[in-house]
Amino acid sequence: MVKNSNPEEENTQSSSSGNWKEKFVFAKDSKMKKVFEDLKVIAASNALTVFVHGETGTGKELIAHEIHNFSNRIEQSFVEINITALPPELLESELFGHEAGAFTGAKEVKKGLFEVADKGTLFLDEIGDMDLSMQAKILRALQERKIRRVGGTKQIPVDIRLITATNKDLVKEVQNGSFRRDLFYRLNVVSLYLPPLRERGSDIEVLALHFIQHFNKQFGRHVSRISSEALDILLTYSWPGNIRELRNMLEHTLLLECKGETLGARDLKFSTTAHYGEHGDNLVEVLQEKPEEKQINTESLAVEVPLWEVEKAHIRKILKFTQGNKNKAAKILQIDRTTLYNKLRKYDL
Repeated sequence: MVKNSNPEEENTQSSSSGNWKEKFVFAKDSKMKKVFEDLKVIAASNALTVFVHGETGTGKELIAHEIHNFSNRIEQSFVEINITALPPELLESELFGHEAGAFTGAKEVKKGLFEVADKGTLFLDEIGDMDLSMQAKILRALQERKIRRVGGTKQIPVDIRLITATNKDLVKEVQNGSFRRDLFYRLNVVSLYLPPLRERGSDIEVLALHFIQHFNKQFGRHVSRISSEALDILLTYSWPGNIRELRNMLEHTLLLECKGETLGARDLKFSTTAHYGEHGDNLVEVLQEKPEEKQINTESLAVEVPLWEVEKAHIRKILKFTQGNKNKAAKILQIDRTTLYNKLRKYDL
């Protein structure tokens, strides 16, 4: 996908990202506060390449927009393209343009995105998926600050800030030979790492309330609070899709599940299987079902079962569910970590 925000459209773009920006500015998580502080420093600098990396759904596109919005290039175009949106044979023409007659169907001169973004910002998303031949052309353009259209001979100077992003580990990509080492060093001079949502526990409630407010307006709902059980689930879930997944889940929940003023645990509907345990145990069920209902077959109730066996079996089940993560286990069990460790020693778990 290719997008171009010209100066007239930029105000709209900036406004649309403003609500997001506010959440970064007032983020409780220290990592995200540092990201936004660094973002403003980078935006105000003369750095011509910025590398943004992090997992899918962490907000890399948003960060690219905000670097542009805080820079002295804000009055110029912000142009973006997802590298995976075009096949390699068309990408060169899209980025560098072509002359008339350069290939079949090229009836007239077309400017590429490097030219369109001149004096502004060009954002190449999913740079880690670019093939090696195209990487070489990008490297040359960055070194020379000039491009040449497909089928042309003229070197055309361009003044752009290039922002690139990927959810891949480019160090590993360099090591396995699928990404050029020299291009990686060129792109990685100034970089921003966006932490995954599971490492931003203090921000999950803030973001959830923000999205609830947004979808209240969109769907005419009146959700004003999150139950403690639902919040426990939101804080315990691993969020493999990060902020995007949180937003999408709450959009579905407010449209189809939650009709009252309180968002409850049973309203939450996850779109992935990552919240299920090894044997398909749903986190909502684990949190809400009583230990004896979860662990003991009704047929066994004819036999006397000591309470400590129920507790031991339930703790073991929760640890299996959290894959040994004791912090998450303590949260689900609603006990502090010291108590959990004492019980682990007591039951030899």
